[in-house]
Amino acid sequence: MGRWRRRTLEPGIYDELVSAQVARDLAALDPTLVAVRRNLADQEDLRGPLVALLQEALALALIEVRDKPADAMALAEELLAVLRARAPHTFRDADDLTLRPERLAAIVRKPASDVDAPRGSLHTSQLIVNATGESLLDHLRSEFATADRVDLLCAFVKLSGVEKFRRELESHCVARGRPLRVLTTTYMGASDAKAVARLAGLPNASVKVSFDEQVTRLHAKAWVFHRASGYSTAYVGSSNLSHAAQTDGLEWNVRVTEVDQPAVLAQMVETFEQYWADDHQFERYDHADERQRRRLARALQPRVDVVDGELVEIEPKDFQKPVLAELAEARRLGRHRNLVVAATGTGKTVMAALDYRALRGTGAVDSLLFVAHRREILEQARRVFRHALQVPSFGELLFDGHRPTVGRHVFASIDSLASADAPIEPAMFDMVVIDEAHHAAAASWEQLLARVRPRELVGLTGTPERADGVDYAHHFPRPWVGNLRLWNAIPHALVPFRYYLLDVEGVDLRGLSWRAGHYATEELADKLVGAAEIFVRRATHALAEHVARPDVLRALAFCATVRHAEAVSARLAAHGLRSAVLTGESPAELRRRARIELDQGHLQVLCVVDLYNEGVDLPNVNALFLFRPTESATVFLQQLGRGLRRAPDKSELVVFDLTGRQHLSFRFDQRLRALLGHTHRELHAFVKDGFGRLPAGCHFHFDEMAQRDVLDQLKRAVPTDKRGLVALVREPAHAALGLAEFLTETDVDLGDVYAKDRSWTLLRRDAGLDVDPLDDDEPDALAALHRLTHVGDATRLDEWQRLAQLQRPQDERARRVMRMLFTVLYGKAVAADDDVAWERFVRAAKVHAELLALVPVLRAHNAILAPPHAVDPLVPLALHGRYLGPEISAAFDDRAANGRFRDYYTGVEAVAGGRFDLLLVTLEKGAATKEHLRYRDFPLHERRFHWQSKARTQRTDREGRRHLHPQAEGCTPLLFVRERDRDRPGVTMAFRYLGPVAPDGDSGERPITIEWSLRYPMPCSLLDGGRIAS
Repeated sequence: MGRWRRRTLEPGIYDELVSAQVARDLAALDPTLVAVRRNLADQEDLRGPLVALLQEALALALIEVRDKPADAMALAEELLAVLRARAPHTFRDADDLTLRPERLAAIVRKPASDVDAPRGSLHTSQLIVNATGESLLDHLRSEFATADRVDLLCAFVKLSGVEKFRRELESHCVARGRPLRVLTTTYMGASDAKAVARLAGLPNASVKVSFDEQVTRLHAKAWVFHRASGYSTAYVGSSNLSHAAQTDGLEWNVRVTEVDQPAVLAQMVETFEQYWADDHQFERYDHADERQRRRLARALQPRVDVVDGELVEIEPKDFQKPVLAELAEARRLGRHRNLVVAATGTGKTVMAALDYRALRGTGAVDSLLFVAHRREILEQARRVFRHALQVPSFGELLFDGHRPTVGRHVFASIDSLASADAPIEPAMFDMVVIDEAHHAAAASWEQLLARVRPRELVGLTGTPERADGVDYAHHFPRPWVGNLRLWNAIPHALVPFRYYLLDVEGVDLRGLSWRAGHYATEELADKLVGAAEIFVRRATHALAEHVARPDVLRALAFCATVRHAEAVSARLAAHGLRSAVLTGESPAELRRRARIELDQGHLQVLCVVDLYNEGVDLPNVNALFLFRPTESATVFLQQLGRGLRRAPDKSELVVFDLTGRQHLSFRFDQRLRALLGHTHRELHAFVKDGFGRLPAGCHFHFDEMAQRDVLDQLKRAVPTDKRGLVALVREPAHAALGLAEFLTETDVDLGDVYAKDRSWTLLRRDAGLDVDPLDDDEPDALAALHRLTHVGDATRLDEWQRLAQLQRPQDERARRVMRMLFTVLYGKAVAADDDVAWERFVRAAKVHAELLALVPVLRAHNAILAPPHAVDPLVPLALHGRYLGPEISAAFDDRAANGRFRDYYTGVEAVAGGRFDLLLVTLEKGAATKEHLRYRDFPLHERRFHWQSKARTQRTDREGRRHLHPQAEGCTPLLFVRERDRDRPGVTMAFRYLGPVAPDGDSGERPITIEWSLRYPMPCSLLDGGRIAS
């Protein structure tokens, strides 16, 4: 019911313009009600409410003249004339306003004189529910005859469903020679191989398959029938391509038409294109390829357990391929000591094995040393390498009495290598892989890394930040490879989690001893053993409340000591849960048997101490009980990783954190930041209000007391406000620290030191630690330094160091780097005059000092791994570097008429005499973004970007020609992308430079939609963050 038909204004949510009548109705509201109004002067986007208002009014007016077609036509012409007078560019010419009493039904090739129209209206969307006399099958069949091309997105396809469309598919693909594209999966083995083969065998048909055997993110079912006439239709709903779904199943499907839902249909098309372009997730299937036929058949067979010793083929998963490609790129750039950062459960060992296989295949390496610190990790790693290489005898073990005889490919424990009688010399290996490389700064690992001189050194870790603050970047220089952290790995590789931070009344750890960042172990154990019944009672209550089937529980319970584990296990047994105790000292056979019993369900809970923190796969674990506080964020993530691995019939991990009221020094913030990837500021808002970034499918719940305790700790832990930071800087332990040491010691975010109008020097001055007088211009320049924290490329950082040492640039490229800096420090006008700006900079001793302190911090925080690239010898842009608008202007020496540098926002800028078109894109269009600037811009995959021109651009005008035919027009388009317009409060986000692009597909005009092909792959982080479909 619309606004014109309602009789009263009911309480609820609205989004409409206020008319005089509505204003009177609001004035007459019940005194207990209040109207929430928005001032239109502050709202830039009126399109939605206005279109809804006019559409409803026109529909009602046409009802009034429904029996008088001539009057209806006259009314439409009058309205069109008014619109043309107000918006003359909307219509091509005046003839568009003169309507004739006839409808265009089709344009067909002779000798045809008619066409079979779809069963549903081309104007109106509708719901289809397989009601009597109206099945989805009948609707879909009727669409093929008029479709120029067809796309199908379907989790699984059955032969019974394909057979229903056999005649239509053959007519579409064979007789009319039109394209068909199908995206499907092997999930659960539900598809029929014959159905996939039937579709792939059709002429003009292309099929792509996701072979992820454990879980799929593709649950959508959709058809899109494309028509160049502008009357496309689409179906989205619950129906797979099966007999029941198409005919008599209780299915709901919505039929969407381009005419009345253009934005919805456009989003469906764009999402399909994004899936189709993702060659990592969906692989093209060629039924003529024997290898692909075997792979499909194998993927669709019922799952069978692999017999010990039987080799299975290992290929990289879609999320692992970019990491391996980045590792290969690092080596091409001359980097041979690389740290691969990938969350626990993403298959770091698999990636290492595939990397070794590739290097070995080229002859780059042969001998291998794989180092870890536990027997289970080594045995598991050797199995993975054997599968990857398809060599059942590959690798020898060195630990606990196992000694290699050949010593060419060795899987060794760190203790065995450190032994005086070690039978091998670590320096003799071509390739060395260090598992869980966050141990690398420990003494025994440090000694090993000092001895090895391999051609390739690869470290593996999910948590590169050491809790003790010790850095090991001298072994593994930044930038690190992959950076696939837990929060962005879950959608690709892990199951989502439900995390419950529970109140445990009667347990208070605040009075326990705290030394060097840890509880005193025995004192903690005494407290926890005495409270075991309270903990277990709360755990079993939470289990009953939050887990649908506790009978299929496969859980790990992390405990403090053996005594604690035994107490917990006994209480779990008393509450009816089958449990056992394992420690790092348990015999290997006992550990092996316990794992089997847990997998088979004979045990429900393993209470563990110093075990299963890292490296060992336990994919069937579906719940974790944290019965002890884990001070280390690294260990905490490793514990979670034991349960986040995917497994058949496992949809999520449930975590019960029962660690009670903690000591005031306990750092909840470090654990939660490691889990969620939030800044301190974001984390506080997340805990307080429950709003924040969470991986898809994840849920976080705080009991009331636990929430209060965590918020109190967050306030104490690391300040984000200016007053708190000044106090922290002033503390005696921090007063003498430099910027880098301060950030490491305090865990303060760089973005909080450099919040709007802040800098390290200004904080120290506010703390009374820097009292030297400043030059007149220095306070503003120091306050502007917060706009430089995006920089990470060596070109700028190296030049900044020289500038801070008062080495004035001697060539034009270096001068442009100087101007880029000065646009930020002094503004676009001063920076445009080299002599004036340099004179001002020379006097700024404090700015020099702070730049010298900031440069190494930015090298560590923002290091870039990208091939060298120069679009022009004088333009100092680094591929994948981040740049503010004025920096880009200075890089191209692009000046306004008054000589000043310019600022760039979203849009297109022609620079260097028209030789380059800068395509400046902001991915997230905020609520305040004007409707005419809401372009559909997003990455399709790492080398393809979907983009729209300005709203008025036509194919034949100058801008249109430059977009569509840049080479002929003598210009090179360059793509700059940022995620959103603000990086943090008050700070503009910089654009990331993605390099030259070329048009590779286009459609429409006003705006023109173009798919750009990138010369260089974009960074994974930008790809994941920018996709409209995840």
